[in-house]
Amino acid sequence: MGPRKPDGGHRPVGMMAARDYTQFMDIKPAESGVFRKTYTLPYPDADAAGYLRLTALLNFLQVQAGDHTQSLGFDYREHRDDGVFWVLSRLSVRFDSWPEWPCDLTVDTWAGRTKALFAIRDFRFGTDDQGWCGRASSAWVILKARKPQRPEPWVKIYEQVRPEEPLVEMPVALPHFEPHPDVVAMAEPMARHSRGVKADWEDIDMNGHVNNVNAVGWCLAQHEFSFLTRWRPALLEVNFLAEMFCDQGFQVLSEERPALEGTRTFDYLVVRDEDQAPTLRLRISYR
Repeated sequence: MGPRKPDGGHRPVGMMAARDYTQFMDIKPAESGVFRKTYTLPYPDADAAGYLRLTALLNFLQVQAGDHTQSLGFDYREHRDDGVFWVLSRLSVRFDSWPEWPCDLTVDTWAGRTKALFAIRDFRFGTDDQGWCGRASSAWVILKARKPQRPEPWVKIYEQVRPEEPLVEMPVALPHFEPHPDVVAMAEPMARHSRGVKADWEDIDMNGHVNNVNAVGWCLAQHEFSFLTRWRPALLEVNFLAEMFCDQGFQVLSEERPALEGTRTFDYLVVRDEDQAPTLRLRISYR
């Protein structure tokens, strides 16, 4: 049997934006320069509430970015052998509704602009039944021999398009994680405020470091089951700051922030044990 929504759960509501995505928007044929794929959502990618798992969505977005680049002739293996990598640096995702299992998830992506050392890529995702469920903007850095490169020579393979206004022009750089003096009293206690983890084989991707989706999963694990089945992410902002490797130890820190009524917002920080260097900053607003 498929996953069942627990009693007391609630569906997320839309957030204010320049364009009203809280109403059903039909998935029309993709515009020129927009790369589209549709994925049948497998059972393991549904969470305990019967919705698309957050980490699964982030994985679909990264797969879509890679497949788009590959389709235009940027061969991953060839460029990896030359020491060239695309590295995800920042990501902002807004969720207006959540795809429910079973479904076919349509993901669009396009490249439209650069800013300083960043190449910016945008996304939208949804289902035939629900229309567009959310959007995302991401900032990538091109590394060659581990040194950042100006993006312009590398993004010439793309048709620069802007089929709609982006979620954000540039994903935000999150502030340094510090205890907030006005933290609101939590309606429900978190499972942990600080937790130690050790990166193992299952966390490591083909580049030899912790996959960033797995690191986001470490942050979600700060919460108890009852919290995650009741509250759903409405806005996610994440900064990937440094590589993380197998067998390294980390501390995952989290703190609830002041938030609007009906929402709850948490900051997360992953810190490397050996030098106390921050490796990931994350903020999630839940509804």
